[in-house]
Amino acid sequence: MQDLRDRILIALSVKGFADADALAPSVEVSAAEVAMIFDVLMSEGLAKTKLLGTKLTAKGIAEARKAWMAEQALVDGGVRTALLSEFEPIDSRLKSLVSDWNMKKTPTGPMRNHHDNVAYDTEITDSIASVHDAITPLLAMLSGILPRFVSYTRRLEEALQKVIAGDGRFVAEPLLDSYNTVWIELREDLTRLSQKNG
Repeated sequence: MQDLRDRILIALSVKGFADADALAPSVEVSAAEVAMIFDVLMSEGLAKTKLLGTKLTAKGIAEARKAWMAEQALVDGGVRTALLSEFEPIDSRLKSLVSDWNMKKTPTGPMRNHHDNVAYDTEITDSIASVHDAITPLLAMLSGILPRFVSYTRRLEEALQKVIAGDGRFVAEPLLDSYNTVWIELREDLTRLSQKNG
C-alpha cells in the first residue's frame, strides 16, 4: 500500500491534477484502487478535489518530494546524471518534431500544419518512431531499478501504435495520453529524480 501511495503521489505531482481514471494508467492499477488512495490522501490533508480532478496540497507536494528522494537512494547519483544526459538530446529531438507537427516552416514564416500533406506528416511520425527506438533502452535500464517507469514504456508504445494506425491526435493532443503528453510527464519525472533535493 505504501509503495502504491508513493507512486500515486509522484504521478499526481507530475500531472498536476487528474481523476482516478486518468491516473490509473500511470500507476498500473485500476481506477478503483487509485480512488481508494485518493480518499486516504485527502483524509491526510495531502490532496484535494477540484473541478478538474484531484491535486496535491502543499503538504502533499512535500510528501511527493520525499518519495522521489527515497527513490534517489536506489539509483546511484552518477547513473541518474548519465540517464538525464542521455535523455536530453533525445528530448530535444522530440521537441523539434512536435513543433514541426504543429507548425510548418515556410519561406514566409511558420504556418499551422493542417495535416493535408500525408508525406510531410509521415516523415514526422517515422521520426517519432525513431525517437521511440532511442528512448526504449534507456527506459528499460531505469525500469530495472525503478519498476514504475515501465508504465512510461507501455504508454508511449500505445500512443505510438495509435499514431502509426493513422490517428494523428496521439502525436501531441494534450487532453489525450498522446506521445507528447506522456513524454512531458517522463521529462518532468526524470528531472525531479535527478535533482539533488528530489
